[in-house]
Amino acid sequence: MEDTYSRIDFILLSPTMARDWVTNETYALTIPNWGVGSDHRPIVATFKTENN
Repeated sequence: MEDTYSRIDFILLSPTMARDWVTNETYALTIPNWGVGSDHRPIVATFKTENN
């Protein structure tokens, strides 16, 4: 039997953070055995600020 993971978690952003959010570099991480420690998939979110 295979589990289905259709529910998503959320990243909450303030309006200021949302301006720096790089949407095309934000994704759910897929690595081997990701579900061993938790039923939540890791999320990678990228932000660009004027300092980087």
